[in-house]
Amino acid sequence: MTEWSPLFSEPHPSREFCVQYGETDYDFLCRMAAEEGIFFYEEHAYKSTDQSLVLCDTVRHLPESFEIPWNPNTRTEVSTLCISQFRYSAQIRPSSVVTKDYTFKRPGWPGRFDQEGQYQDYQRTQYEVYDYPGRFKGAHGQNFARWQMDGWRNNAEVARGTSRSPEIWPGRRIVLTGHPQANLNREWQVVASDLHGEQPQAVPGRRGSGTTLENHFAVIRQTEHGGHSR
Repeated sequence: MTEWSPLFSEPHPSREFCVQYGETDYDFLCRMAAEEGIFFYEEHAYKSTDQSLVLCDTVRHLPESFEIPWNPNTRTEVSTLCISQFRYSAQIRPSSVVTKDYTFKRPGWPGRFDQEGQYQDYQRTQYEVYDYPGRFKGAHGQNFARWQMDGWRNNAEVARGTSRSPEIWPGRRIVLTGHPQANLNREWQVVASDLHGEQPQAVPGRRGSGTTLENHFAVIRQTEHGGHSR
């Protein structure tokens, strides 16, 4: 990693005290980032080995989304990059968050914030998470509740697919087109990608059918604040 880029749309106040107990440095940083509504991804330079770590708190800072068609016919040669498999699943997740805290400096302060989740068409709205202590001392607690709600629901709708496109990579957004299930033809945020390529003809004495690339990826429903998780 050669550099990092913070792309934040709102302030993130300093923390008074944070405990790292029984977790790795990476897990600790991931937990702190999730509490602040921050997600991150890597950017790779095209003509060098440079890598940049990008931290965001909104998808507005991600590159523009691009369209990619669905084509399940993998037996024929396809010149246009497409998605050959796309498996969608939905899970019941918390529907609302109530977070509360207390400070002896302001005994009468209610210290309570509520946040309803988005896109709850396929589940009941009675699954509440109550979080105490909320680890906030002021109005910033509303952001904590909102970020926590986004984190609980970031995998409420998930899809896993296969493609030959190397552009489907964490930090990118795609727009699926041409799928027979119309509600899947929308914008998705890429959260995982596993690329496997072969070039047998590059090895002396070997023959092959040519260079192949397969990309197994995971996407979540596009939301305002992206793919941080709890």
